[in-house]
Parts: sequence; structure tokens; C-alpha cells
Amino acid sequence: MDNSKDLILEDKVVINALDELINRWASASFDVQTVVDGLLSKSIQLTFKMSSSHQDAVEMIADHVTNAMVDHHQHLDDSPAPDLNDDVFKVDEDVPHHKFRSPFCYALDRLQPGQSIGNLTKEQVYKYRPNFYTKHFAGRKFAFKPEENGKYRIWRIK
Repeated sequence: MDNSKDLILEDKVVINALDELINRWASASFDVQTVVDGLLSKSIQLTFKMSSSHQDAVEMIADHVTNAMVDHHQHLDDSPAPDLNDDVFKVDEDVPHHKFRSPFCYALDRLQPGQSIGNLTKEQVYKYRPNFYTKHFAGRKFAFKPEENGKYRIWRIK
């Protein structure tokens, strides 16, 4: 067999094994949120462990999230349109659109070169770090380091 056929076969074996595991969890009445959180957490950890750089891992994760969103929306587009009634969906005007959900992203967006955000735990810094690589922040450069008090600080470099 050639290499591409081997990879397709490996993909199918992994997907089938995961499907079987998920079915066992479902039949055991595991909480869906717990299962999803566990799978996502382990998948992301594995991606970072197996990638040659954090940037490669972030891009790989972002690609899969984007593909899943596209697939989900295509599936929604294929389903029959619901019967929309004017009474069911009220159209609102002048409701501001929020660019970010996280207060951290709002703060990060307002940072000017030379400014910083401090008093962060190590866990917070690594949790927020992937935001540095998003499309919105691509033209900006950030750095972070621990401070003497054991907390971390994030600077906007440029």
C-alpha cells in the first residue's frame, strides 16, 4: 500500500476507536460536558506535545475548529428551513456587536505598545496566550514573563 492509503486507514481506525469509546460513555450515562471537555483537553495537549512549535499547534487547532464550523454550517444549510414567524423572532436594532467575549481580550485589544497587563497567574497567561496568534491580533507582538511576586505580566511589544 502507498503512504496515503496507510494514513487514510489509520484515520479510520482512530475515528472508529473514538466512536466506540464515545458510545460506551454514552451508554454508561456520562455527563456530555465532562466527556467533551476531557476529549478536547487531551486532544489539545496532544497537539502541543506532537507539534514542532506552539504556532504550528495553534494553527492546526484553528484549522480543525474552522473546518468543524464550516461543516456544521453546511449541515445547517442542508436542513429544511424552519417556519419563521414574525412573532417568534423579534428583530432588534441598535444593539452593539461585541467583538470579544472575554474581558481579557477587550483589555488586550486596548493595549498600546509599551503597556502591559499584570498580576496574572501562570495558568492565566498560558490560557490567554493563544489569543496572541489569532487573526485579530496578528499585526501585534506580545511577550510575557514572571515578576518577582510570582505573578506574570503580559506586554505589548509592537
